[in-house]
Amino acid sequence: MTHALLAEIAKDLKARVGDSPTLKSYTDWEIYRRHLYSAMEVIAVTPVVTMGAAKITEATIDGRGSWELARLHSEVLTKGFVVEPTGSINVVEIPASRGLVAETVEARLSSDGVTMIRLREQEASMRSTYLKLVAEENVKHTLQLHVETGISGADYLVIDLEALSGSNISLQVFTQPGQMTRILARTRVSRKASLGQVFASLSTKGTRLDAVLDTVVYGSSPSAIVNGRIIGLGGFAALRGVGRVSRDSEEARLVYGFEALMLSEDTRAFMHPFMEVYGNKVQEARHYAKTTVVTEDMLFYLATRGLAEEEARRMITRGIVVKGFENPLRHVLVSVLESLGV
Repeated sequence: MTHALLAEIAKDLKARVGDSPTLKSYTDWEIYRRHLYSAMEVIAVTPVVTMGAAKITEATIDGRGSWELARLHSEVLTKGFVVEPTGSINVVEIPASRGLVAETVEARLSSDGVTMIRLREQEASMRSTYLKLVAEENVKHTLQLHVETGISGADYLVIDLEALSGSNISLQVFTQPGQMTRILARTRVSRKASLGQVFASLSTKGTRLDAVLDTVVYGSSPSAIVNGRIIGLGGFAALRGVGRVSRDSEEARLVYGFEALMLSEDTRAFMHPFMEVYGNKVQEARHYAKTTVVTEDMLFYLATRGLAEEEARRMITRGIVVKGFENPLRHVLVSVLESLGV
């Protein structure tokens, strides 16, 4: 029965024709269909705490919303997990095994601290994750996500973040895409809440990323600064989405944009940030898209300070890449760059 239902879900997947002004679709839906057709069952996994302290309980997760693989989670995957970090620094691993892996996880941030969630898929053929994040009122928390997909694998990740009144949240995401990685990140920032979001994706040869980052601010005095970043070492990567100031918002601040650091001519990078402002009283609202390259002027300036060209190039690149990241995820990011000789 499971295999028949997976084949039915695969059949329902349709390319979003027109989601790109230059391409038929940013997402290669055929890759997901192929994995779903070949899968016999869904493997559910359990989060594991590897650092700090966190309570993990089994639960039904509501609010999955409408997205392409929602049926997989509602009809095939029956259980989910709630993670409640209690330590000052917490690391939660969500392991993967061979086959079609799916998980539904809610993280409840009710105390100050740092939590890193790692989705490492090196063997699984496909992984589907729904991650619901709730920041309680007046909480200051740094939430880090590390998504590592095997080069021949496929990932589909949905992130729903609700920053409640007075909370101060830093959301830091680092992705290593595989054959196909699609991410939908939907954040809502309430009155007097503050969100700093940085999203960085390492695009390498043979990988494909389609990331949609949507942010809404509402109520009185909300603040959100969202930065999406492509690290281009080859492959295909698209960043798009909408930053929205709601009609009931007052004295809102929203800075929303994307950038691409082009380190290889083989990289195809697409950036489409949009902004919609419905409120009349706005403190700041702006969006941007920019491409960055390491120029001869930058290298010459550091050469006058005694740095060799390769050392200068490495310093500039890493400075751009790790901007906005904190440990322990910053350390992971630097280690990955070192392994690639960047």
